[in-house]
Amino acid sequence: MVNTKNQGLYIGVVCLIGIIAIFFFDAYIGIYDTLYVEEGWEREIAFDKSYPKYVRADYGETVYFRYEITNRRFNEYNTGIQASVWRGNDKDLTLFSVNKSVKPFDSITVEWTLETEKLEPNTKYILKINTNTFERIVRMEFYQRDKIGIDVSPEIIIPIE
Repeated sequence: MVNTKNQGLYIGVVCLIGIIAIFFFDAYIGIYDTLYVEEGWEREIAFDKSYPKYVRADYGETVYFRYEITNRRFNEYNTGIQASVWRGNDKDLTLFSVNKSVKPFDSITVEWTLETEKLEPNTKYILKINTNTFERIVRMEFYQRDKIGIDVSPEIIIPIE
């Protein structure tokens, strides 16, 4: 039997360990996804952050995507993954659709490319990545430069003299 003089100390230590374990499991356990975009340089888009998610590239270039799903749960995660390009409420292009399975405490990566020539320049698009659990949205714009290298995006108007 535990000495009654130290019983409160033991209960306090057990409670502290329990609170730390709860914070660990709450922050660590789950399904996490990250999108990596190479538009001249590789950029990471983490969907659990609150900053805006966008892709901007020159029209005519190829944009490379890498989508990673990490399973930090004790059971296997099965999902379908689909990436598509939308303009407003209309789907313009389906980039890929695949079913994947992620083992516990493992990750998978899906890669694809987007050739911007298949879309219209100076138009705002949305990249939607759908899984069985969630939908991720990334805004995209592809600017076409004129022959002398001036950006002709709608936000910039340059008077020609």
